[in-house]
Amino acid sequence: MSTISTRPKVKSVVNARVMANVRSIAEVLNSMTSARTGRNTVQQRVQTPQKFSSLASTASLLASANRLQQKRFHQLLNQKVSQEAALRASTFELITQMPFAVGNSATMKTRLKAFSMANSAQEVISARTLLMKEIAVQHNSVLTNTLTVACANAFKKIGFDSVQVLPTINAKARLVASNPSGKTLVAEIAPDEQFDLSISTEIVSGCDSTTPAILDAFDKALEEEGVRAAKAVRKETGGVCELDTARDVLSFVRRKASPQDSVAGPQSSDAALRRSQRLNDKRTRNITKR
Repeated sequence: MSTISTRPKVKSVVNARVMANVRSIAEVLNSMTSARTGRNTVQQRVQTPQKFSSLASTASLLASANRLQQKRFHQLLNQKVSQEAALRASTFELITQMPFAVGNSATMKTRLKAFSMANSAQEVISARTLLMKEIAVQHNSVLTNTLTVACANAFKKIGFDSVQVLPTINAKARLVASNPSGKTLVAEIAPDEQFDLSISTEIVSGCDSTTPAILDAFDKALEEEGVRAAKAVRKETGGVCELDTARDVLSFVRRKASPQDSVAGPQSSDAALRRSQRLNDKRTRNITKR
Protein backbone atom coordinates (compact mmCIF):
# COMPACT_ATOMS: atom_id res chain seq x y z
CA MET A 1 0.00 0.00 0.00
CA SER A 2 1.11 3.54 -0.69
CA THR A 3 1.71 5.63 2.42
CA ILE A 4 1.66 9.37 3.02
CA SER A 5 3.30 11.09 6.01
CA THR A 6 2.65 14.74 6.89
CA ARG A 7 4.58 16.95 9.30
CA PRO A 8 2.09 19.77 9.94
CA LYS A 9 2.87 23.27 11.16
CA VAL A 10 6.62 23.60 10.75
CA LYS A 11 7.72 25.61 13.80
CA SER A 12 11.25 26.46 12.78
CA VAL A 13 14.43 25.41 11.05
CA VAL A 14 17.25 25.56 13.58
CA ASN A 15 20.80 26.45 12.54
CA ALA A 16 19.57 26.93 9.00
CA ARG A 17 22.14 27.60 6.30
CA VAL A 18 20.40 30.70 4.98
CA MET A 19 21.46 32.08 1.61
CA ALA A 20 23.97 34.93 1.69
CA ASN A 21 21.57 37.40 0.06
CA VAL A 22 18.94 37.04 2.79
CA ARG A 23 18.64 40.20 4.88
CA SER A 24 16.61 41.29 7.89
CA ILE A 25 14.01 44.07 7.92
CA ALA A 26 16.31 46.10 10.18
CA GLU A 27 19.16 45.86 7.69
CA VAL A 28 16.95 47.01 4.83
CA LEU A 29 15.40 49.81 6.88
CA ASN A 30 18.75 51.08 8.17
CA SER A 31 19.80 51.66 4.57
CA MET A 32 16.79 53.95 4.08
CA THR A 33 17.23 57.14 6.11
CA SER A 34 14.05 58.66 4.69
CA ALA A 35 12.02 55.67 5.83
CA ARG A 36 13.25 56.03 9.40
CA THR A 37 12.80 59.77 9.65
CA GLY A 38 9.76 60.42 7.48
CA ARG A 39 7.58 63.37 8.42
CA ASN A 40 5.11 63.06 11.29
CA THR A 41 6.96 59.94 12.46
CA VAL A 42 8.22 59.30 15.96
CA GLN A 43 12.02 59.11 15.80
CA GLN A 44 12.98 55.52 15.03
CA ARG A 45 15.73 53.69 16.87
CA VAL A 46 18.24 52.18 14.47
CA GLN A 47 18.00 48.43 14.97
CA THR A 48 20.84 45.94 14.93
CA PRO A 49 20.41 43.66 11.89
CA GLN A 50 19.34 40.10 12.68
CA LYS A 51 21.91 37.33 12.31
CA PHE A 52 19.93 34.31 11.20
CA SER A 53 20.95 31.06 12.85
CA SER A 54 17.36 29.81 12.58
CA LEU A 55 14.10 30.67 10.86
CA ALA A 56 10.83 30.69 12.80
CA SER A 57 7.46 30.04 11.20
CA THR A 58 5.86 33.01 9.49
CA ALA A 59 2.59 32.49 11.33
CA SER A 60 4.22 32.64 14.76
CA LEU A 61 6.26 35.73 13.89
CA LEU A 62 3.21 37.54 12.52
CA ALA A 63 1.17 36.71 15.63
CA SER A 64 3.91 37.99 17.94
CA ALA A 65 4.58 41.12 15.89
CA ASN A 66 0.90 42.07 15.69
CA ARG A 67 0.34 41.49 19.40
CA LEU A 68 3.37 43.52 20.49
CA GLN A 69 2.69 46.23 17.91
CA GLN A 70 -0.80 46.78 19.29
CA LYS A 71 0.58 47.10 22.81
CA ARG A 72 3.19 49.62 21.69
CA PHE A 73 0.60 51.51 19.60
CA HIS A 74 -1.62 52.11 22.63
CA GLN A 75 1.38 53.16 24.72
CA LEU A 76 2.19 55.86 22.17
CA LEU A 77 -1.43 57.01 22.01
CA ASN A 78 -1.37 57.42 25.79
CA GLN A 79 1.69 59.66 25.29
CA LYS A 80 -0.48 61.94 23.10
CA VAL A 81 1.17 60.82 19.86
CA SER A 82 -1.12 61.05 16.83
CA GLN A 83 -2.74 57.87 15.54
CA GLU A 84 -0.83 58.08 12.26
CA ALA A 85 2.55 58.54 13.96
CA ALA A 86 1.83 55.91 16.61
CA LEU A 87 0.84 53.30 14.04
CA ARG A 88 3.89 53.98 11.89
CA ALA A 89 6.35 54.02 14.80
CA SER A 90 4.97 50.90 16.52
CA THR A 91 5.00 48.98 13.25
CA PHE A 92 8.56 49.94 12.35
CA GLU A 93 9.74 49.13 15.85
CA LEU A 94 8.25 45.65 15.93
CA ILE A 95 9.05 44.47 12.39
CA THR A 96 12.69 45.37 12.95
CA GLN A 97 12.85 43.56 16.26
CA MET A 98 11.25 40.38 14.91
CA PRO A 99 13.50 38.01 12.88
CA PHE A 100 11.73 38.35 9.54
CA ALA A 101 13.90 37.30 6.60
CA VAL A 102 13.96 39.33 3.37
CA GLY A 103 14.60 37.63 0.06
CA ASN A 104 13.93 40.61 -2.25
CA SER A 105 15.33 43.86 -0.85
CA ALA A 106 14.13 46.03 -3.76
CA THR A 107 10.48 45.09 -3.33
CA MET A 108 10.74 45.41 0.44
CA LYS A 109 12.21 48.90 0.14
CA THR A 110 9.28 49.93 -2.05
CA ARG A 111 6.79 48.78 0.57
CA LEU A 112 8.74 50.35 3.43
CA LYS A 113 8.98 53.68 1.63
CA ALA A 114 5.26 53.71 0.81
CA PHE A 115 4.44 53.01 4.44
CA SER A 116 6.86 55.68 5.66
CA MET A 117 5.55 58.39 3.32
CA ALA A 118 1.80 57.78 3.72
CA ASN A 119 0.10 61.12 4.47
CA SER A 120 -2.97 60.19 6.51
CA ALA A 121 -4.06 57.61 9.06
CA GLN A 122 -6.07 55.75 6.42
CA GLU A 123 -3.13 55.72 4.00
CA VAL A 124 -0.86 54.45 6.77
CA ILE A 125 -3.31 51.63 7.51
CA SER A 126 -3.53 50.64 3.83
CA ALA A 127 0.23 50.83 3.32
CA ARG A 128 0.79 48.80 6.49
CA THR A 129 -1.50 46.04 5.22
CA LEU A 130 0.51 45.76 2.00
CA LEU A 131 3.80 45.92 3.90
CA MET A 132 2.87 43.12 6.31
CA LYS A 133 1.67 40.94 3.45
CA GLU A 134 4.98 41.44 1.64
CA ILE A 135 6.90 40.63 4.82
CA ALA A 136 4.92 37.41 5.28
CA VAL A 137 5.33 36.34 1.65
CA GLN A 138 9.08 36.99 1.63
CA HIS A 139 9.79 35.30 4.95
CA ASN A 140 7.71 32.28 3.93
CA SER A 141 9.59 32.10 0.64
CA VAL A 142 12.95 32.05 2.42
CA LEU A 143 11.67 29.45 4.88
CA THR A 144 10.30 27.31 2.05
CA ASN A 145 13.60 27.44 0.18
CA THR A 146 15.45 26.44 3.34
CA LEU A 147 13.06 23.53 3.95
CA THR A 148 13.54 22.42 0.35
CA VAL A 149 17.27 22.13 0.96
CA ALA A 150 16.61 20.31 4.25
CA CYS A 151 14.31 17.80 2.51
CA ALA A 152 16.81 17.18 -0.28
CA ASN A 153 19.56 16.55 2.26
CA ALA A 154 17.27 14.28 4.30
CA PHE A 155 16.44 12.20 1.21
CA LYS A 156 20.13 11.74 0.48
CA LYS A 157 20.86 10.78 4.08
CA ILE A 158 18.47 7.82 3.83
CA GLY A 159 19.85 6.60 0.51
CA PHE A 160 17.58 8.39 -1.96
CA ASP A 161 20.47 10.00 -3.80
CA SER A 162 18.61 10.87 -7.01
CA VAL A 163 16.77 14.04 -5.99
CA GLN A 164 14.98 16.44 -8.32
CA VAL A 165 13.42 19.75 -7.29
CA LEU A 166 10.38 20.39 -9.48
CA PRO A 167 9.00 23.83 -10.38
CA THR A 168 6.87 25.40 -7.66
CA ILE A 169 3.11 25.27 -8.30
CA ASN A 170 0.49 27.10 -6.22
CA ALA A 171 3.18 28.07 -3.70
CA LYS A 172 4.06 24.39 -3.18
CA ALA A 173 7.73 23.40 -3.26
CA ARG A 174 8.04 19.90 -4.74
CA LEU A 175 10.73 17.21 -4.73
CA VAL A 176 11.05 13.71 -6.19
CA ALA A 177 13.66 11.25 -4.96
CA SER A 178 14.55 7.64 -5.79
CA ASN A 179 17.04 5.07 -4.58
CA PRO A 180 18.98 2.37 -6.48
CA SER A 181 16.40 -0.32 -5.64
CA GLY A 182 13.64 1.59 -7.44
CA LYS A 183 11.74 3.06 -4.51
CA THR A 184 10.39 6.53 -5.22
CA LEU A 185 9.27 9.25 -2.81
CA VAL A 186 7.82 12.67 -3.37
CA ALA A 187 7.64 15.59 -0.96
CA GLU A 188 5.54 18.74 -0.91
CA ILE A 189 6.13 21.83 1.23
CA ALA A 190 2.86 23.75 1.25
CA PRO A 191 1.51 26.83 3.07
CA ASP A 192 -2.00 27.28 4.39
CA GLU A 193 -3.95 30.54 4.55
CA GLN A 194 -2.21 31.50 7.81
CA PHE A 195 1.26 30.92 6.27
CA ASP A 196 1.82 27.75 8.30
CA LEU A 197 3.96 25.30 6.34
CA SER A 198 3.59 21.53 6.25
CA ILE A 199 5.86 18.85 4.77
CA SER A 200 4.12 15.85 3.21
CA THR A 201 5.99 12.80 1.92
CA GLU A 202 4.45 9.98 -0.09
CA ILE A 203 5.96 6.69 -1.14
CA VAL A 204 4.69 6.05 -4.65
CA SER A 205 6.87 3.14 -5.73
CA GLY A 206 8.25 0.08 -4.01
CA CYS A 207 5.98 0.03 -0.95
CA ASP A 208 6.64 -3.05 1.20
CA SER A 209 7.36 -4.00 4.80
CA THR A 210 10.25 -1.50 4.90
CA THR A 211 7.96 1.50 4.29
CA PRO A 212 7.51 2.48 7.99
CA ALA A 213 11.26 2.28 8.55
CA ILE A 214 11.91 4.51 5.53
CA LEU A 215 9.48 7.14 6.79
CA ASP A 216 10.97 6.90 10.29
CA ALA A 217 14.44 7.43 8.84
CA PHE A 218 13.25 10.40 6.80
CA ASP A 219 11.65 12.05 9.85
CA LYS A 220 14.87 11.54 11.81
CA ALA A 221 16.94 12.97 8.95
CA LEU A 222 14.69 16.04 8.82
CA GLU A 223 15.23 16.62 12.52
CA GLU A 224 18.98 16.29 11.99
CA GLU A 225 18.63 18.99 9.34
CA GLY A 226 17.12 21.25 12.02
CA VAL A 227 13.45 20.99 11.07
CA ARG A 228 11.08 21.36 14.02
CA ALA A 229 7.42 20.55 13.36
CA ALA A 230 4.36 18.94 14.87
CA LYS A 231 4.35 15.14 15.14
CA ALA A 232 4.05 13.34 11.83
CA VAL A 233 0.65 11.97 10.81
CA ARG A 234 0.60 8.90 8.55
CA LYS A 235 -2.06 7.06 6.62
CA GLU A 236 -2.37 4.38 3.97
CA THR A 237 -3.62 5.60 0.60
CA GLY A 238 -4.82 2.30 -0.81
CA GLY A 239 -2.39 2.49 -3.69
CA VAL A 240 -3.87 5.69 -5.11
CA CYS A 241 -1.56 8.70 -5.01
CA GLU A 242 -2.89 11.61 -2.97
CA LEU A 243 -0.26 14.33 -3.35
CA ASP A 244 -0.58 16.48 -6.45
CA THR A 245 3.13 16.02 -7.05
CA ALA A 246 2.83 12.23 -7.10
CA ARG A 247 -0.02 12.39 -9.60
CA ASP A 248 1.82 14.95 -11.74
CA VAL A 249 4.95 12.80 -11.85
CA LEU A 250 3.00 9.73 -12.88
CA SER A 251 1.09 11.73 -15.50
CA PHE A 252 4.39 12.97 -16.90
CA VAL A 253 5.67 9.41 -17.11
CA ARG A 254 2.56 8.33 -19.00
CA ARG A 255 3.13 11.05 -21.59
CA LYS A 256 6.82 10.30 -21.96
CA ALA A 257 6.74 6.50 -21.80
CA SER A 258 7.86 4.67 -24.95
CA PRO A 259 9.12 1.15 -25.80
CA GLN A 260 12.73 2.34 -25.73
CA ASP A 261 12.35 3.36 -22.08
CA SER A 262 12.42 -0.27 -20.98
CA VAL A 263 16.21 -0.39 -21.42
CA ALA A 264 16.77 2.15 -18.62
CA GLY A 265 18.94 0.90 -15.80
CA PRO A 266 17.64 0.09 -12.30
CA GLN A 267 19.07 3.35 -10.96
CA SER A 268 17.11 5.48 -13.40
CA SER A 269 14.53 7.69 -11.71
CA ASP A 270 12.34 7.44 -14.84
CA ALA A 271 12.37 3.65 -14.57
CA ALA A 272 11.37 3.89 -10.92
CA LEU A 273 8.49 6.19 -11.77
CA ARG A 274 7.26 3.86 -14.52
CA ARG A 275 7.21 1.02 -12.02
CA SER A 276 5.20 3.30 -9.73
CA GLN A 277 2.72 3.97 -12.53
CA ARG A 278 2.12 0.26 -13.21
CA LEU A 279 1.82 -0.49 -9.48
CA ASN A 280 -0.75 2.24 -8.89
CA ASP A 281 -2.77 1.37 -12.00
CA LYS A 282 -2.93 -2.28 -10.92
CA ARG A 283 -3.95 -1.45 -7.36
CA THR A 284 -6.58 0.99 -8.57
CA ARG A 285 -8.12 -1.72 -10.76
CA ASN A 286 -8.13 -4.16 -7.85
CA ILE A 287 -9.85 -1.66 -5.59
CA THR A 288 -12.47 -0.98 -8.27
CA LYS A 289 -13.28 -4.71 -8.57
CA ARG A 290 -13.97 -5.07 -4.83
